[in-house]
Amino acid sequence: MDGLGQPTNSQLYKSLTFKEKWDFLKPELKQLYLEEKEGKISLKEIMNIMKTNWGFDANESQYKYQFRVKWGWKKSISSSKKVRIVERGQQRAAGGKPTVVIYKGRQVDPKKLRRFIKEIFREVGPLVPVSHDRLKSPSRQLSTTHILPHDNTILLKWSIPYQSIKSLLSAPADSFSPSAMTISTPSDVGIRTPQTYDPGTPNQDPPSPLTVDFKKKTAIDRASLFVRGDHAEFIKSMTKMERETTITWLHQFWLYAFKTAKHWGRGPRTWSADALGFARTQSPTPIQSPADSGLMGASSSQKTQFTPNWRPPDLCRWSIHVRFTNYEGVASPSPFEDTDPNDESTRTIWPEALRDSPYEDPDPNDESTWTIWPEALRDLPYEDRLVQNLASNDFTNLQPDKLPIATRYVAQAAQCSPEQMLKESLGFAIMSGNEELVHELAEKTTQMKIDLSDMYPLHMAATYLHGAKTCCNILDDILELFPPEIRMHPDEHGHTVLDNLMQVVLRAHSNCSPGDVDDTLKEQQRFLGEEIDICGRWEADSDCYCNLLATGNSRVPLTWKHKFCHTSAQAITHCIRNLENRGLSLDQPSGLFSKYCSNCGKKLQLMPLHALICVAWLLATAGCEEEDLFGILACVLSLIANGGNPCETADISTGALFGQECSTACDHWEMRPSDFAETLATSFREELPKVTRIGWAILHYVLRRAEQENDLQPPWADYYKVSSRFTEDEKILIKGGELPLDEFEELSGYFRACSQDCTRPFGKDRYLGHLCAAVQTELLNYRRLNPGDPWISRHFNMEILLKDLENDSAITIGYLEQSMMRPYCVCGRFQLTDYKVTIREDCAKYYFTNLDDYHLT
Repeated sequence: MDGLGQPTNSQLYKSLTFKEKWDFLKPELKQLYLEEKEGKISLKEIMNIMKTNWGFDANESQYKYQFRVKWGWKKSISSSKKVRIVERGQQRAAGGKPTVVIYKGRQVDPKKLRRFIKEIFREVGPLVPVSHDRLKSPSRQLSTTHILPHDNTILLKWSIPYQSIKSLLSAPADSFSPSAMTISTPSDVGIRTPQTYDPGTPNQDPPSPLTVDFKKKTAIDRASLFVRGDHAEFIKSMTKMERETTITWLHQFWLYAFKTAKHWGRGPRTWSADALGFARTQSPTPIQSPADSGLMGASSSQKTQFTPNWRPPDLCRWSIHVRFTNYEGVASPSPFEDTDPNDESTRTIWPEALRDSPYEDPDPNDESTWTIWPEALRDLPYEDRLVQNLASNDFTNLQPDKLPIATRYVAQAAQCSPEQMLKESLGFAIMSGNEELVHELAEKTTQMKIDLSDMYPLHMAATYLHGAKTCCNILDDILELFPPEIRMHPDEHGHTVLDNLMQVVLRAHSNCSPGDVDDTLKEQQRFLGEEIDICGRWEADSDCYCNLLATGNSRVPLTWKHKFCHTSAQAITHCIRNLENRGLSLDQPSGLFSKYCSNCGKKLQLMPLHALICVAWLLATAGCEEEDLFGILACVLSLIANGGNPCETADISTGALFGQECSTACDHWEMRPSDFAETLATSFREELPKVTRIGWAILHYVLRRAEQENDLQPPWADYYKVSSRFTEDEKILIKGGELPLDEFEELSGYFRACSQDCTRPFGKDRYLGHLCAAVQTELLNYRRLNPGDPWISRHFNMEILLKDLENDSAITIGYLEQSMMRPYCVCGRFQLTDYKVTIREDCAKYYFTNLDDYHLT
């Protein structure tokens, strides 16, 4: 024992009392218990040494009391202290510093700490999105709800890369580093840097095993934060460089999932990093940025200066609805029927060889080589394909072991979360516009009874509306497949599905920001779904859009947009029709443009038609060049035809809407939609384009006439006027309300009521039914084929229509004058319409469309 336990003053020792002997022997006991052989001598060995060499006889309980209670000696460090030591070590390891731990004056064996770290390594657990209420908690120091959308999801949030997220983060939030906050350690614990470590030396020894374990622990902690949906803390836990790398990895997975969903069932089965364009030698930025690109502002009043080298096409694309035809199934002839069983030379291939022949992935950059997948390749469901690639990391050019997050644990969490992965997969399918995949996944969620209420799939379908690809079909599929509780209630912002459709209009055709439509969204600088153009000119994986994001822009610039066009208006009006068809009320209060009176505190909430007028106002004042409000006219007619009430009033303060509210008195009053439109018209400036003023005037006339026909007055009110084509006797009968409705319809050029349930929303008005039918015909038969073409066909002249309305003369729209339309009801619905929405063949009496350019269809 190197002299330990040898008496140095036996005479003095013998004269001491038992209690004094403890103090006399304390230095040697400390060395034996805590320091000799790194404290590995057992208590029984110490008792034997002291008894043999000193004649000191004390039992085990007395030793434990003296060591632990009286002197406070502990061989082991408590778990709570170890946790704090590990946290401090993780922080130092993130900064590149090695760590030496001193406990009660002695160095702690690194192996002990490594064992403790491995003990607390745990399974991360399943994907559990954080609740919306927790995301909004004021106790959270860093909020990302205005940057990362889709609350209650894990993987759907990462649609934009780090460069774009960085532009949305405040400077303090993006510059925040976890090493900036020093984690305190207990007073008896010291943290040191090894004397051999020199930060100025370029070639240091490789990190110690303890430092490596510290980093692994940090990566697992981040994986745990990520899969729990605590993405604010997840981002906060990383340095700026770590954020860039991690968010790039997540965005690459998002693009992989989007691309796979978009083309599921056709073309490449696997979208690898190379197929996605993430070159192995490339920097974390997915796509190189065009040079000389500026940043656009966040306010609707600012005009963007962004002029990228990559731009989307000028012309819209479009979709054409066709009536489903049932065909009798006939089996394909077998390729082996004509072979001679006795002549092997006639057998070109065996059935087994045909069944087992490999399917070679086509060139991902050449769609002409793509084919439909054989049925045998559909065995692995889409949601399982996502889990598989999270585990393999084939989608990324980044090395998983170099990432600041433990991707293996993320993959394990996804694997043990089949329901959450199915929800996320449905979200990707909706975003990508793959109608077949949406239907397949929606049916699975229904069969598994998965609760989708917190995902708001109907709102998502409205937000990611592919007007040029599937039009209203995905929204209608969700309406058909999901129960009323999924369809009816507003989303977490209080927005209805119709509200989301209105936001799509502003997102696609104006320079507005989310805060312009909802005060609670003022921090949100970009609309949800900007990666999808409703007109089909770009999608999330388009080169022009990826390059836009790579420059650090988070919003689509106004220079990419155009007026509220026919493709967009068709998709919106068809969605409105489908909402009514599936039993959703279109007269629920809107969640947009809500204000509070600063005097009385009353909530000023608009009805749908009032909200649509606000959308028209924003298009007129912050929209694109050549905005004529034809699309808004189509929406207003569709909304009234499908249950929107033109007589409904809303308490409105124009001062509050324009930020000029009177604080000393209430300045709000009840207004009908036509009154609201007229009030806003008084603020029109002469510098607004003539086409915009004409469109607004027509909008006001339509609202006023619809209001008059639906007003609570005697049937078919006396103020009703009739055209000059009626005889005087017929005029008297109509004015007196004595002419039966079916005779009125026949005299007015309408077909008989489209159904027994027809509510005749336009009453006996001789304009609105014709106008509604003509607008539908225009949307279904005309598009611009060249950049200089007019936005509206020669068969529908807005200026002439306004004159007809002002003069109360017969409508001189070309579709009416030239008898180009098939018969239709007074509600504007065509006689032949038996599909969920009107299709081209229902409305056109003969062929006059220009939509057969299949490069744009």
